[in-house]
Amino acid sequence: MNREAPQQHPDLEAQHAHDLLAVKRRLHREEEKLTKWVEQRKATLEEALNWKTLHHEGLLIQANLFKVKKGMDRVEVVDWNLDANAPMRFIPLDPRLSPHEQIEWRFRKSSKLESAIPHAQRMLEKAEQALASHAQKKAELEACKTVEAVEEFCTRYHLLFKKQPLPKVKSKTPPPKIPYKTFMSETGHAILAGKSAKDNDLLTFHHANGSDWWLHAHNCSGSHVVIKLHKGEEPDSATLKDAAEIALRMSQLKQSGEVTFTQVKWIRPLKAPGKVMVSHNKVFYQDLDDKRWERLRKTPPNHSPS
Repeated sequence: MNREAPQQHPDLEAQHAHDLLAVKRRLHREEEKLTKWVEQRKATLEEALNWKTLHHEGLLIQANLFKVKKGMDRVEVVDWNLDANAPMRFIPLDPRLSPHEQIEWRFRKSSKLESAIPHAQRMLEKAEQALASHAQKKAELEACKTVEAVEEFCTRYHLLFKKQPLPKVKSKTPPPKIPYKTFMSETGHAILAGKSAKDNDLLTFHHANGSDWWLHAHNCSGSHVVIKLHKGEEPDSATLKDAAEIALRMSQLKQSGEVTFTQVKWIRPLKAPGKVMVSHNKVFYQDLDDKRWERLRKTPPNHSPS
């Protein structure tokens, strides 16, 4: 009877996966550096192998020395290495150098480049070997199946290994706080009322539109009340009475009284939270109605205005 292999504890599996990922990221960074090093060594060798071109330019300038004057940035010559029907060749010059200095600089530079070829080749081989060795190291890491194997791998290659703590599972971000209570008028229009002084500012100046209608208990602290309507639409009498009922109930007055009425576009904020300047407003008297208030309070709490 075959026995099943013991299953690794889920926490250990997660730890192994997390540690493995951390080491892989480090090896990836090392691989990027090695790849860049190889490219640099290739460029250096390519420049050294170009010594013949520079030396040939020196010979061409030497043969056409009578054409070269200090201050010139190029000279037109016939290149004997090209076909007889080939066009004239332009050689760039350093305007700061004299004709003889142009030649000497090319011969000196080409000589240095030629002598640097063996070193450049050795350095390129060294860089390519390091990159190949790194590829083998990555393959070995892929074969590590346990936390202990990853630790042994890091020890063998002298990698500083520190167990990475498992990332904490982030709790779901709570939904943003809604700064107003929502009511539904008798005729089906949404009415919003601020919950505090700061919420009043958020409601009036961030959630309401300029064409919405705005109410507040007259000359009394209380909630900003907003009737959500389409642009150009005015509230019907039932909705206006419902909104006035809310404005009075959610104020310090809490009894029948006067209510200020205007559009949001005529409201300007003051420095103190919840304090505003009102213009183009009307004031009307509203009697409280317990039945109306009971109906308004039955609006579903999660109702969103359209």
